Amino acid sequence: MTYVKIGRLRSCKAIMNAAFLDKTTGAYEQINKTPWYLKISNGRPGYFLKMDDKFQQMPEACFRATAARSATFNLAGVEDQIENFCKKNIGHMEVNQ
Repeated sequence: MTYVKIGRLRSCKAIMNAAFLDKTTGAYEQINKTPWYLKISNGRPGYFLKMDDKFQQMPEACFRATAARSATFNLAGVEDQIENFCKKNIGHMEVNQ
């Protein structure tokens, strides 16, 4: 497994449902049937939370904190799903810090 470390902060953005779900704007995948999604934007994976009419990007740390303590959502095996999504869509796993 190849990791690419990036160190700069990225701004979080909101994407309306129609644009988010259009694969021409970047590949996406729902994470374990939760309201969390992965989407490739500008060649990088982003974590998005589905709202009523949009998808709101959240920092990776926010997603990881939710995954670590969620009693509501099944996030078992999420690391494998994220790794496979990244390998399929960008060719490597990206580590954000």
